[in-house]
Amino acid sequence: MYKKVILCVIVFLFSLLSIFPQGIDNFSLSLNPTALIPVGDTSVHYTIGGSALLSGEYKLPFAQALFLAGQLGYSISSNILTNTNLSFVSLRGGTGLSISPIPKLNLKIFASGGYYLGIYGENYGGRYIRPANGLWL
Repeated sequence: MYKKVILCVIVFLFSLLSIFPQGIDNFSLSLNPTALIPVGDTSVHYTIGGSALLSGEYKLPFAQALFLAGQLGYSISSNILTNTNLSFVSLRGGTGLSISPIPKLNLKIFASGGYYLGIYGENYGGRYIRPANGLWL
């Protein structure tokens, strides 16, 4: 079930490319793989895991400093004692401001919110909407 939902969201994100055919220069996609290394008390319970984050960013044509962003993420780690997988699926969207004070430096200030789902074995839960903000360098 979750694989179908994730696949539908990915197909939807790629279909957004056809909405902006003349402004494709303003749209960018990135895929960021990550290793999850448990530290502290969690290292006793979980193994090294992995995650991937698919991000899309669209610069508004009427204000190049403003952008809209969307992210789809998936993370997985396994419980050492039960060999049960712990997974998180996230879908986030937001807006921000991109400033380039010098040619090789780009600062981005953003605010976003999203939907997160935790899955442990056959159980799922922990669905909530979480606001977030940050600074990208």
